Amino acid sequence: MGQQSQKDEEAVPVIPNWSELCPDLLRCVFKRLSFTNLNRAKLVCSSWNTASRGCAPRDNQIPWLILFPRRVREAGNNNNNSRSSCMLFVPEDRDNVYKTRDLGVEFVKSWCLMTCGSWLLMSNPRWDLYILNPLTSERIDLPNSIIILKGSDQFCFWIDNKTKDYLVVWMKSDSIIFTKKGHNEWHNFPFIDWHQEVVYNHKDQKLYIHYHNDDLTIWDISGDKPCKVGFLDCFRRNYYDFHYYKSLRDTRHLAVTTSGDVLFVACCRLQDYKTWDFRIYKANHMNRGWVRIDSLGDEALILDIGVTVVAKDVQGIKRNSIYFSGMDYAAINNQGNNFVFDLTTEKIEPLPQCVFSSIQFSDARWFFPGFNS
Repeated sequence: MGQQSQKDEEAVPVIPNWSELCPDLLRCVFKRLSFTNLNRAKLVCSSWNTASRGCAPRDNQIPWLILFPRRVREAGNNNNNSRSSCMLFVPEDRDNVYKTRDLGVEFVKSWCLMTCGSWLLMSNPRWDLYILNPLTSERIDLPNSIIILKGSDQFCFWIDNKTKDYLVVWMKSDSIIFTKKGHNEWHNFPFIDWHQEVVYNHKDQKLYIHYHNDDLTIWDISGDKPCKVGFLDCFRRNYYDFHYYKSLRDTRHLAVTTSGDVLFVACCRLQDYKTWDFRIYKANHMNRGWVRIDSLGDEALILDIGVTVVAKDVQGIKRNSIYFSGMDYAAINNQGNNFVFDLTTEKIEPLPQCVFSSIQFSDARWFFPGFNS
């Protein structure tokens, strides 16, 4: 009996206690998790939550949508402190939104002009421009300018998440000024004709400017003064079906692919005002023209930011698709917050309305948070 009882006790399996795993082992696992999976791991138990402190998610590969609170003038006299935070929508976690830290009173009065990586290019009511990381609250003030910001002004913005090197180009109808890290003032761009779109390729430090006559010039801005180094001509004759587009409402964008190719994107609303058509053209530097392409392959285009990203086998982002946001697109197909156009099916898919039905926000933009910078 005694020997049999001892064998039975030895045969009882030991149930592992996951809460007693070594903290160092947990941290090795946590730093490989995505943002949403890391947040789920924190909720398992108190020991996992403790071990997760100080752990950053792995580098982000998918775009998030940041929802900005209604500004003070929109919200009346309501002094709700929640308006000084942003809400974050993560496509790989479609059932939840997340909240940033308190970003201060000035943030509520400011508005976002562009995004790049983890950073937002912001303007306050005094037309002072600054760069803000909403995840860390780190801020970079830009030089003061006597130029008054207008709704028609455009911006080109780039910043390196690690070195904090940055470039901001401010485009008005009759002039362009720029500043970058190490400069304490804005500099005038050489006199140029009326421009429409601008994109910056940080890989070769070239600025591409599209003009009203459909020419595109290339500028080297690696030094203190911009230097014109090339151009692409005959924009309309090479890509533009003028008779098809001339009566349509359309917007145009420049973008840079992961390999450094420059794209021109025509986004057109057709005559029924419900159907949208995206046409993409790639710069051909050999003949100084443009070639139409029908597919982005394994990449996705983030139209607001002007970049493509690798989308093959990446959860939360669709390959061969165009992501876009902003209140200008709110009425597409009468579906509200649409955000992705699938080039394969030529369909626009809306954001999940269950997520946004109870959120009041004034604007929405895509950005790529980097946690390990």
